[in-house]
Amino acid sequence: AKYLDQKKELDRKFKAQTELSFPTVSKLVDELNEQDIIHMLSDKRGETGGRKANEYILNQEYAYSLCLKVEREYIEVFIVDLYKQNISYDKIEEKAISAEKILKVIETKILNNKIKSIVVGIPGFIHDGIIGMADGIEALNGCNLKTEIFQKFNIETEVANNMNILVSGFQKELGDISCIHIGKNGPGSSYIVNGKPVSGAFGFQGALKSIQLLLLPASLEFVAILTVGTGEANGVPRPVVNRTICAPEAAQ
Repeated sequence: AKYLDQKKELDRKFKAQTELSFPTVSKLVDELNEQDIIHMLSDKRGETGGRKANEYILNQEYAYSLCLKVEREYIEVFIVDLYKQNISYDKIEEKAISAEKILKVIETKILNNKIKSIVVGIPGFIHDGIIGMADGIEALNGCNLKTEIFQKFNIETEVANNMNILVSGFQKELGDISCIHIGKNGPGSSYIVNGKPVSGAFGFQGALKSIQLLLLPASLEFVAILTVGTGEANGVPRPVVNRTICAPEAAQ
């Protein structure tokens, strides 16, 4: 009787959390097994006998992700499995990065029919897959790269700031974190807050440029400070420069 009560309580909690019944889950598990998405790891019987239980494991080689890290003069290409393990790596030197060259790189890599998703990291700010501004890669500015990739290859695609993609990979392991990167294009940063990446209203968060501290001559009467915000032009996020006039002492 105690065992039956425990089973009923487990059934109730499971259904409340998943909104699925045990027969439905059993059917889904069978389908996943037939599609080779999961593998039966072992079967074992409890110490007291009774109904046999099966143990399953995710087939990490069922699907791969194609990941591109785009920089000013090269593209790094990673293919990873479902456990985030690197399957292959390549670095392609390119003097003039463009959307066409990125598509060409993808085309040469998706010959592996296990690739089920594409992720592209761009230095700069991106909103809904549209590149508002790519640091040092002007040819990508205003490009809806996410749509172009999906329309050409019909594979689920994500295009985002490279640092936001990086920090998302540590989300489950480290919780709320901040990440700072110093590269050729200047410093960049990304953040996880309350379990979610922070990207700002237009994906411009963390896209910092080199900041220099200047010793200002005492003879100056005023200083103009330029800061960068965000706005939209024809529906595409663009940087907006704001000017503030102040005394040299305030600028310091």
